Amino acid sequence: MRSPLMLVAGIATIALAACGPTGGLPAKTTVVTAAPSTLTQTRTVAPSTPPLRQSMQAWWDKVQDHVRAIQSATEAVSAAAQANDVVSLSTACARYHDGVAGLQGHMPPPDPAFGAEFQAGLSDYDVAMHFCIAATDDIDSNELRHSLEFLRSGNAAMGRAGTILDQDLGESVRRG
Repeated sequence: MRSPLMLVAGIATIALAACGPTGGLPAKTTVVTAAPSTLTQTRTVAPSTPPLRQSMQAWWDKVQDHVRAIQSATEAVSAAAQANDVVSLSTACARYHDGVAGLQGHMPPPDPAFGAEFQAGLSDYDVAMHFCIAATDDIDSNELRHSLEFLRSGNAAMGRAGTILDQDLGESVRRG
């Protein structure tokens, strides 16, 4: 008959072999033995993760400065476009682009579904602002048209992301 120590050593060897040469070990393993001749049980205890609502709220709180910067830049883009002020439009587009870049630094968010839509919107906004800045540099209406197309696409993706965010947070989030 094998000793309990040999049984535990054998189980540990089999577990390590199953992980393979690059396999990972669990975060914490507890080995419980009741008596020398009884079965050994192994239980893995994973660190708990905060609920999605809590994680998303913390993420959303962190990005508010960037969200407000984009909202402010959106208003400036609109005002400059209505006033036909090319210099102000270029400045507003650059501010908008900087806000998008700031949000990129906080990607990905905890919810992958939200992250996919949000990233799609950010990517479209980034391209839109490059077209906007280029259009104001050489007064090219075709580049401005492309900017508007990407803005519309970004707005659609952000609308879908907003719906997911509302569900994640359990409340409607005011968006600009």
